[in-house]
Amino acid sequence: MTLNANLDLQDNDKILLGTGDDLQIYHDGTHSRIVDNRDTGTLRLQADNFKVIDKDAGENMISAVVDGAVELYHNNSKKLETSSAGVTVTGTLNATTAVTQNGTALATNGKAVAMALVFG
Repeated sequence: MTLNANLDLQDNDKILLGTGDDLQIYHDGTHSRIVDNRDTGTLRLQADNFKVIDKDAGENMISAVVDGAVELYHNNSKKLETSSAGVTVTGTLNATTAVTQNGTALATNGKAVAMALVFG
């Protein structure tokens, strides 16, 4: 079957995929949902470049590149980035438990760790 027009579903109408309706895509009247309805597998999003952006496409929230960085944003400002050398945090890292390096305490519970601190 080929669809050459919009598929107009109402609230709680679902697109059901897989034997046993394993994957469901729908809007419940309040939230838009993608539901992996089985405990037997993993919901995988496969792409060489992956971005989560706001609905107006003006702000980055998450970015991931194959063989490259994963980036997390707050208010369109990059706050965490992975690299081959490790992780870079921009701003202050607040630990809810003790921060250790190779078993040595660097900061105790509830203390902020300044980014001037070099790990390792």
